[in-house]
Amino acid sequence: MSILNNVASQLTSLAATNSVCVAFGTTFTLGTNLSLYSQISNDVSAITIYPYGGSPPNNDKYRLNSNFQIKMKSESNHTLMETQQKLIEYLHLNQLSGVGQIKSLNSAPIMTEVLEGGQFKTAVTNYEVRFIKQ
Repeated sequence: MSILNNVASQLTSLAATNSVCVAFGTTFTLGTNLSLYSQISNDVSAITIYPYGGSPPNNDKYRLNSNFQIKMKSESNHTLMETQQKLIEYLHLNQLSGVGQIKSLNSAPIMTEVLEGGQFKTAVTNYEVRFIKQ
């Protein structure tokens, strides 16, 4: 299972009462308001998980660090920033199915762009998964 699928699985399994879902306003459903690799183009608040290059593998050749970014779009600045902050709090130092530990690389979300004539705003947070066994 890829790292992104593993992270997506953690998010889709969150209860509606989890602080991340409360901030977002609903639970996560892959393909509806949560996607991997490419942003959902419909007019809903959504989260996309992207991979990006991490640091070099360890010298023992058995461990490596992988990075991913969570980009969120929302009509509401409050929802955007609150959800991203809750994602940082939830994912930081979280175990990833026995293959590694997630470390947030940001203490707060980073506002990035405005989409669709100002209807949606976006923010990102960056993460590293440490010590993944090959």
